[in-house]
Amino acid sequence: MTAHQENRFVFPAMKIIAFKVKDDYFGIDIMRVVEVVNYRSLQKVPQPPPFVDGVLKFRDNIIPILDFRRRLESANIVHNPDTRIIIFKKNTHLIGIVVDEASEVVSYVPDEVLTSPDFIIHIKNEFIEGFLEKGNKSIILLDFDKILTTEESLLLDNFRQCVQES
Repeated sequence: MTAHQENRFVFPAMKIIAFKVKDDYFGIDIMRVVEVVNYRSLQKVPQPPPFVDGVLKFRDNIIPILDFRRRLESANIVHNPDTRIIIFKKNTHLIGIVVDEASEVVSYVPDEVLTSPDFIIHIKNEFIEGFLEKGNKSIILLDFDKILTTEESLLLDNFRQCVQES
């Protein structure tokens, strides 16, 4: 082993759940994902925040569900057999997002992540952590801590508290 090889640090592989919304692939860190479930009807509740589609009972928790197309300022999802709800952790709470399909687990190393390309203008840049090319897919890596603004997070916390008390 040479001195150069001794100083080389090998990053462990990272894993994401790749999912599709419209024509784009996105990724969320698999460590944040609690479960991916088939789409089912959501319970509508009065006066939800504008970004909440409804709620879902999941393991004795009432989880707010967001339509990810609307979050990306696109048309609402037309639900089909491939539609999924990805339930993930944001801080200490669970949130679900509706996506067109959740396709696979993808492994990568941090060196493979590129900065966000300028041509992805239809997605708010504050959501984007990077860009990954895997096989024939271009995957946009999203920062799920920034998926909601501070104001939206507060609205969601208040909404969650009201739903839990009912």
